[in-house]
Amino acid sequence: NQKNLLSDGWRMNQVLLHFESSLQ
Repeated sequence: NQKNLLSDGWRMNQVLLHFESSLQ
């Protein structure tokens, strides 16, 4: 369960990074 939570957090981070770079 903990590992799943970490995986979700990593995926969210990737999405946020992509979103940020597309704004510039």
